[in-house]
Amino acid sequence: YGGALCWALRSRCPEIVSQVILINPMPPRPVERMVSQALRDLVFMARLPMIFSLYMRSPFGRKAIMTLASFVRVDMEQRMKKMRFTPLLNRKQKLVSQLISRFSQILTRENWSYWESQFLGNGPETMLIVSQNDPLFGMHYAAWMRDKLGNCQLQILKSDTHMVIRTNADEISDLILRFLQSNKSMAMTGS
Repeated sequence: YGGALCWALRSRCPEIVSQVILINPMPPRPVERMVSQALRDLVFMARLPMIFSLYMRSPFGRKAIMTLASFVRVDMEQRMKKMRFTPLLNRKQKLVSQLISRFSQILTRENWSYWESQFLGNGPETMLIVSQNDPLFGMHYAAWMRDKLGNCQLQILKSDTHMVIRTNADEISDLILRFLQSNKSMAMTGS
């Protein structure tokens, strides 16, 4: 949600935001832009508590949870080799179900038309860093975001995960440093 906070501040208070860096941000209308049908199903089911509870106990629900976990946990594949998956039970199942349900409510109740209207081409210089093969949202939205943001550099990382901050931390640090330094030198020369 850091990207959403930054985006809101950029939209509402452009006079105090001189530069923005977004790393694999959640795009507007994220459910429509999810690559995985299993995740779209999970978000849809989460709006229906009784059905969602049954779905979470089914093989389909467990598969959807594992798919989601593989997107947000970089080490999931190694963890899967070491452990046997057991169905989520009792408190743990309730916690996971509540988290998914709450996230689903946020995704489906948000006024995404408003947020899309806030993509102003005259905002501060922005750098958008995205994964080449982001399994959560894919690349199809990155060019759209770059074009809508206007003053935006698009940096594409060779990565197969949504969590590039963990897998490509050095590369991201270098990109951020160069972005901030180039803008600082431009400000000093009056460019």
